[in-house]
Amino acid sequence: MNSTDPRNGATLAIDERARLNLFEQLNQVLEPDNAETLIELLPPVGWADVATRTDVHQCRDTLRTEIRSVETRLDSKIDSVGTRLDSKIDNVEARLTGRIDKLDARIDRVEARIERLDGRIDTLEARLVGAESRLDDKIDQLRVDLEAQIRNLGIELSGQITLLSATVKAEMAGTVRTVLHLMVGFTVTVLAALIGTVVSAVWLN
Repeated sequence: MNSTDPRNGATLAIDERARLNLFEQLNQVLEPDNAETLIELLPPVGWADVATRTDVHQCRDTLRTEIRSVETRLDSKIDSVGTRLDSKIDNVEARLTGRIDKLDARIDRVEARIERLDGRIDTLEARLVGAESRLDDKIDQLRVDLEAQIRNLGIELSGQITLLSATVKAEMAGTVRTVLHLMVGFTVTVLAALIGTVVSAVWLN
């Protein structure tokens, strides 16, 4: 594994064998615990792979720049989408408003027609009430006239019946007298014939 020395930029070859040799030499100079602690403080990779504060700051700045760029693009897209959405909403509102206005106009026309129909119905009802009243008056007048005519007809019929009864009685009396006269004459004739026959028979004997 290659590593760059941060002091002079030289590349050092560090591997597990080198670490082991260093650890053995540190054990000769330091106590084993201190030697192990120092070895553990060494990076597991080369110095080129170890991030410095400058690297972190640069990474932070780059990340911030990218975030700002993403935010800018997102804001732009959001604004574009919002603009298109607002435009579509405006179009929909305009169409709905137009349709609602047309519907309101149609409703107004229908209401006007209903009001005219109500007026005509009221007029017809008034005329019907007047016609009913006049009809009732005519029916009452007809009833009165018919009652009067019936009374007059009854009086006239009663007089005619009385006259007819008297006429019939008179005619019957004359007829009876005529029949009686005829019967008496016929009886007298029959009797005279019988008497004549009897007298003739007596004289012949």
